[in-house]
Amino acid sequence: MEAPDDIRTRSQSYLTSSLELPPSLATSLEAALFSLAAPEEPQGDPTGNAYRQRVRQVALNLQQNQELLGQLRSGKVSVDEVAQMDPEEMKTVERAGEDKALKQEALEGSRGQNFLVPVGATGGQQAAPAASEELSQEGEVGAQEASLGEEGDQRVRAQPKIAGLEGIEFESGL
Repeated sequence: MEAPDDIRTRSQSYLTSSLELPPSLATSLEAALFSLAAPEEPQGDPTGNAYRQRVRQVALNLQQNQELLGQLRSGKVSVDEVAQMDPEEMKTVERAGEDKALKQEALEGSRGQNFLVPVGATGGQQAAPAASEELSQEGEVGAQEASLGEEGDQRVRAQPKIAGLEGIEFESGL
């Protein structure tokens, strides 16, 4: 096992070389990271996994956010502020927007077809999306009616189309 001083010295060198920081600034940043990570370590190992992970995380985030790195170099942002930032705060504005769009897209993609159709609006026919004729391949999803909601309403829910199991409804928790 390496001595804590050796790990801290290697962390300072890593921050100096990977971020092209002056040694004094890298030493100050490492000291701020060490002071925050040390209380989180069990059994009194101040240079354990939490410390090492935090050093790598901050270095990577600063490499990806050159604006923040420039502010750190110029002194507009202190080493203590950087050490206390979470990864979300270290993101560039563009990256934060991309992540937000990806989360929204994933959320929208995870929603199934759930909408209310008034009874009688389908004329006794299956209430399905207009493209239901195209949903004949195995593994695709079709829609079937289920009696739920307010009186006079029916909820349409997606049902898997599996060869040999036509006509069998699967529990959906509705």
